[in-house]
Amino acid sequence: MSLPTEILGSIFSHYAQQADDLSPVETLLLVSHSWHDAALAYRKVWSYLLIEIGHIRSIQKWRSRLPMRLERLGPVHPLDITLRNVYSDDSHPASSFANRPTPGGPRELASSVEQGVYQVRHYILNFLQILAGVNGKQAARWRSLELDFGDQRWECEGDRGQYRFAWKVLSYPTPVLRSLSISNLETYGCDRLFGRSLLPFSPLLESANLTNCSLGCFPDLIAATEVSVSIPCSQGSKSRKLNIGPRTRMLYLRIPLNIHITLRNALHNLRHLKLCGANLPINLRTIQAPNLTELTIFPDSSSLLESLAQQNVILSQISQITCLWPSTTSFRPELLRDVLSKMHNLDVLRGNRRVLEEVLNILSGEVAAHAHAADDAVNADNTSLLSTKSLRLQWIEGEGDLSIEPPLSWHAWKSSILESSLLAADETWMQYFCTLGIARTPQGT
Repeated sequence: MSLPTEILGSIFSHYAQQADDLSPVETLLLVSHSWHDAALAYRKVWSYLLIEIGHIRSIQKWRSRLPMRLERLGPVHPLDITLRNVYSDDSHPASSFANRPTPGGPRELASSVEQGVYQVRHYILNFLQILAGVNGKQAARWRSLELDFGDQRWECEGDRGQYRFAWKVLSYPTPVLRSLSISNLETYGCDRLFGRSLLPFSPLLESANLTNCSLGCFPDLIAATEVSVSIPCSQGSKSRKLNIGPRTRMLYLRIPLNIHITLRNALHNLRHLKLCGANLPINLRTIQAPNLTELTIFPDSSSLLESLAQQNVILSQISQITCLWPSTTSFRPELLRDVLSKMHNLDVLRGNRRVLEEVLNILSGEVAAHAHAADDAVNADNTSLLSTKSLRLQWIEGEGDLSIEPPLSWHAWKSSILESSLLAADETWMQYFCTLGIARTPQGT
């Protein structure tokens, strides 16, 4: 018994969202006559485009496949587009990099890779122009757009022509775009030179992710509720305005030292701010964000914490902080202490092992400093981490946590540690606590 066309079409639509280069949607046409007819009748099946190109065969395949896909989709349905450069992805079947011969030595290999990457990027933009249509008319159908130009440097002779092409093909209005992700795009100021930003009109945009993109002007992000922007290091000092809007709830920023970003002055719906890199928005101190309560930091250097320690108003609002300090980055515990001591409403601190050990060192030192007080309890001052009414430490790499309830005597501090789930999560925590002078006795006291 065959299923009705409508049911088959709905099933095919789910399949199309998971289809890849090894199992493309076109496979459905070969199963049976009923499947063939259902796949062609249910046009939505053809709206999901996952285009991953590397070697020349993958390019040739999509040169013939893409026009047929668009014809089957028709002129009305929205487009969900993914375009990726997989030239150097050793694990991808379309990669040209893993098995490239090297008869002429490193120089020939470098040259051939450079030209191959240039060709892939050229066709990514060429396919994108086809999807945009004449004068960008079809860009009005883009519902989601994910572009990855590859992490290779934009150095090849002729790249500057691609900068202009990239600016042009991405300068059309996208009135139904809801999801945007662009990685590894370099425009070298063509967007600013021509006085028009990329994707200048996206009123329905919900999420935007710009990773390793060097842009003269940012896209229209006014409507987005989640925004992620990662800017690569570049020569010279540059200033940019990130045009996010009042609906933004989560903002992730990775800003190098020589880039100066300005945000809008009022972000009333901002709840969660994620900071990475080495710099902060230059007007962060004056931004009105009354609902901001969650902060996540991934410092590339101590300069991020140095700047963050000056943001008294923002820090005083934070009730939850997540800190991930890479093992490759130098650590200055006093900077972390400065930041945490200004978070007067802090309830939860989440961190990796390196961060939690430094915080526990600070707390243990504060408890010890007050251990000889008359009432044997900590009377925290304004710079103490114990000035908060309570604090829960959570270990990100495991499942353990530690709850602290001031005022703390040394006995109460020891009891809090020995009762924490950190000890059950990893036995190496006991070894660490022994270095603080705290060890579990056979009776557990």
